[in-house]
Formats: sequence, structure tokens, C-alpha cells
Amino acid sequence: MKWPFISKLLDGGKQFYHKALLELPLLLKVATAMVALPLVFISYGTYQKYRHLNDLEEKIITVERKAKKTFLSRVREASFIKQLEDADPEFISKYFEPLVFLQKERQDLAVLLTSEEFKESDFLSLRKEDLDNNKVQFETEPLYEKDNLQELRLTVQGTLQMDVEDLQGFFKLLEGEEFATSRPQILIEHMVIRKKEVTSNYSVLEISGSFLERKLKKKKAHEKK
Repeated sequence: MKWPFISKLLDGGKQFYHKALLELPLLLKVATAMVALPLVFISYGTYQKYRHLNDLEEKIITVERKAKKTFLSRVREASFIKQLEDADPEFISKYFEPLVFLQKERQDLAVLLTSEEFKESDFLSLRKEDLDNNKVQFETEPLYEKDNLQELRLTVQGTLQMDVEDLQGFFKLLEGEEFATSRPQILIEHMVIRKKEVTSNYSVLEISGSFLERKLKKKKAHEKK
């Protein structure tokens, strides 16, 4: 005796079983995704948290470096200003501008111009005029000023003619070998040295360029009290 109802129920169960087997991989994928999704959010949250901490740490390190740099800069500036307190603010006009170069040629030229043979020489007269004008003259340009500290650019007007001994003395004056505690800070910004022929058997050194002078501004009478 057959039971149609039981047969249909069994057939339906078999179909559901086979369908479940076919769709099992998809169900497993969905289940895996549902389980993994919270882990992804947790991992992302952790990543963002540590990323924020790393950014914060980098900012702290940057601030510390800036603070240290500022502190060292202020210490150096204070020390530098202390060194300049005894410096002569008129150092340039006192020691550079009175310099006389090519003394040997000047002496020889003076002798020649007193002789009957050369006293009317236009060439020697022009050369004497060049030597008389061969003086240190600076064009001054303010660059920086803070409180009473100032930095100036000193540009040589025209060119200066020197011999080797003159140049050595000029550099000694720049470097302050004889003025350790009474001079402003003077730095070479730009300098060009060329050889210039005056005659076929006589040449000089021709110098041009600019310098930086750092000094304290001269105090007024009421500020000294």
C-alpha cells in the first residue's frame, strides 16, 4: 500500500537536501563574512587609534625639536650679543676707511713725478689719481634689526687695488686677529679677486665684493644712564 503524502514529503526532503548541498559554499561564505565583518571593524578601529597615537607622538617630537632649536638659538643669540657689547660701533670707519694700499708704488710714483723726465706724463698723473682714489668706501644696506642688534651689508664701491701684502693685512683686519674683543662681527658675503695689469711688467690685485657687519646699535646718551 502506497502513501502518496509520505512519498511527496520524502521527495521534498530529498530536493531540499540536494539544494542545501549545492548552496552550502555560498552559505559558508555568507557566514564567514558575517563573522569577519566585526573583526574588520575592530581592526580598522585599532589601526585608526594607533595611527592617531603615532601622529600625536610625531607632533610632540616636532614640538620638542622646535622648542630645543628655539632655546639653543636664544642661548647663542644671548652669547653673541654679550660678545658684541664691547665692540666699537665705529670700527669700519676707524680701521677700514683709512687704509692705504700700494705704498711702494705710491713712493716710486712720487719720485718719478718730481723728475724732469716724467713730471708732465699724463699716464703717471692719471695713475696717481687712481691711487689717491683707491680707498675703502662702503655702500651700506640695512638687512636685519631686532631690539638693538642690527645686520648691515657693506658693498665695496667700485674696486680696490692691492698687492699681496695689502691683501693679507685686509684679511687680518676682517678676521679680527688684533681686535678680539673690540670689533663687530664681519663676514665675507661675496668677494672677487682678479689680477689687473697696470703696465706690461707690473700688475696688481683688484678686489670687489660685499661684507656683512653685525653689531649693536649705538646707544643714545639717555640710554647709557
